[in-house]
Amino acid sequence: MFGNELAAQVRTARPGLPALFMSGYARPILDVQGAVDAGIELLAKPFTEASLLARVRHAIESRSEPAGPGRPRCR
Repeated sequence: MFGNELAAQVRTARPGLPALFMSGYARPILDVQGAVDAGIELLAKPFTEASLLARVRHAIESRSEPAGPGRPRCR
């Protein structure tokens, strides 16, 4: 299963869950085949610990699912 397939499967159970793809070769493939789905961010390898943590925080903070009763926003 490819990452985009996994993200789609997970989102059926958890709509609005952010996805962060990590790859060392996806950018050239994306340049030829198109872009990732909306709501999916791509972090190219190599990356630093600080950049990974910043992208994870950004993905969590910008998630589209609103906080509701019993579902606080992750921070």
